[in-house]
Amino acid sequence: MNIKSFFAALAWVFAAQAQAVQYDVITTHGVDKKEWSEAIAQSSTFSVNEQVNAFVTISDLDEHQDYPQTLEARWYHCGNMYSQRALKSDAIKTHLKRDVHHMWFWIKSQPSIVGSNRVDIYADGTLVTSKAFDITGNDGKTASCGMTSAADYTLSGDALFHFGKFQADEMYNNGKEQIAVIAQKIAKDYQSYDVIRVVGHTDYLGSEAYNQALSQKRAQTVKNILVASGLSANRIVVEGAGESQPVKQCSSTLSEYALKECLKDNRRIEFFVQGVKR
Repeated sequence: MNIKSFFAALAWVFAAQAQAVQYDVITTHGVDKKEWSEAIAQSSTFSVNEQVNAFVTISDLDEHQDYPQTLEARWYHCGNMYSQRALKSDAIKTHLKRDVHHMWFWIKSQPSIVGSNRVDIYADGTLVTSKAFDITGNDGKTASCGMTSAADYTLSGDALFHFGKFQADEMYNNGKEQIAVIAQKIAKDYQSYDVIRVVGHTDYLGSEAYNQALSQKRAQTVKNILVASGLSANRIVVEGAGESQPVKQCSSTLSEYALKECLKDNRRIEFFVQGVKR
């Protein structure tokens, strides 16, 4: 065997070993640090007032493999990502037992979104494991992703942001005032609220990826203004629906200007409130 073949074979062996590494994630109500070496009680159902914890394990490591330099958790509600958190290896709390690295993530799930949720774990940018879990509301029920409901409040995106823009200083003069009015309505209409979902929508002009990012950024800007208007930041989550949920269809034969005007109803911000009405 020549030296080139030897190193090729050696690389194949290392690759095969790397594929043997096993990742798992457990969702649990809470584990004290002293319990890290004990059996972890798994749970897939949580109430809206609970903090969800994720316990990541990496097994089948050997001397040729280091655990990841970065672990990232991404949380989804009905397929829409609403939060993410990445930690470098030196910031990850680990416990090594019987050649298994236990890595501890705290999922900051307040506010939790009632319904079907999922956490994906990425190791150095690669998806390695997922876990689904449900959040029940104050009534003990879990909403289905297949069920759609009308928004509690809706604002036209065209009335807030200039076309294709998302930053607060790229809004129309009365954009912030309109969002502040929504904040006042929520405070007036609800005795208490568990979570406010702010969902951004776009039309189909532009790429799907561009529209997804734009809708998410607009929703985040709206959240910032809601918080500045007095609502609780840790009870507001943002989602970007992109172009996926149009409310109006328009003919592609229209002129560019006419098409933008026709599609304006699709460019909107929706507010869904889970709480107790007055």
